[in-house]
Amino acid sequence: MPVFILFVSIVLLSLVLQWLSKRWYIATGVPCAIFTLLILSGALFPKYIFPAFALGLPMIFFASLLGSYLYETRLNPERHNSESKENIDEQ
Repeated sequence: MPVFILFVSIVLLSLVLQWLSKRWYIATGVPCAIFTLLILSGALFPKYIFPAFALGLPMIFFASLLGSYLYETRLNPERHNSESKENIDEQ
């Protein structure tokens, strides 16, 4: 259950970062950087740094990537309007 809560909170954080920055690499990189900083500083799992890093970083990366994907495909209505205007202008 804690892993699920962490996954959902990372997806939501990435959604907010994607909404604010409009760049997927920022919305993905910031949660990964925060997780890496917490692991390497010893704040999370100080006795199990390598397993936590090896198992946690892919989860954080894909959760934040999922948040960016959800924003771009489902929650960004202006994206489709601007693309259709560009296509009309090109024709």
